[in-house]
Amino acid sequence: MEHTQGKWYIGSIGRNAGRRITIRSHKDPLKGQCVGTVHSQSENAEANARLIAAAPDFAQASKDFIDGWEHFCDCIDFGNSALDARAIQFMNEVPGKIQQAVIKAQP
Repeated sequence: MEHTQGKWYIGSIGRNAGRRITIRSHKDPLKGQCVGTVHSQSENAEANARLIAAAPDFAQASKDFIDGWEHFCDCIDFGNSALDARAIQFMNEVPGKIQQAVIKAQP
């Protein structure tokens, strides 16, 4: 099973007794489908909904990063590079974190 393809958008935002924010697969609320709803009385509800709506973009960016990472590393002449400890730490840690997030998102 895969997630609903394409970009996701914030749909209706109810502001009465608590918040109900929909995440939709199309900007037009009469098109596409509801892919999720955030129900919360928290002031964080809209930020949470926006993060959920950005999930397909994060997933694609992560996949693009993982796909290009090995090639990027192959192009670096490590013997003649000016990589400092922070850059090396990044190269050792961040790709693995992204890969774990991609795995977590897969069915």
